[in-house]
Amino acid sequence: SGYQLVIVASVQAALTALSHQSFDLVLSDLHQKDADGIVLLGAVRAAPYSLSLPILLLSSSAAITREFDCCPEHGTARVLLRPIEPQQLLAEVAACLHQHRES
Repeated sequence: SGYQLVIVASVQAALTALSHQSFDLVLSDLHQKDADGIVLLGAVRAAPYSLSLPILLLSSSAAITREFDCCPEHGTARVLLRPIEPQQLLAEVAACLHQHRES
């Protein structure tokens, strides 16, 4: 697919990585061990280095997916429902990156 990934094990590790290098997109699960994706989303949006960074969130809850799709103020490009096929995920990432570059 040509994407380079940085995989981290926690919200804090993600925030540290975001503060030390440049990324084109954040892909995160809403349900994490140390904090949920909402905490990550809020922290990313509060940081000046990532205000416009596109974020894709994964969730196993259709209700949460609908809530985010209806509320763009959360700053997410999209919330995707798990499980998701790898090809569909790649297509969503590509579409998100394309949309971000066009804006």
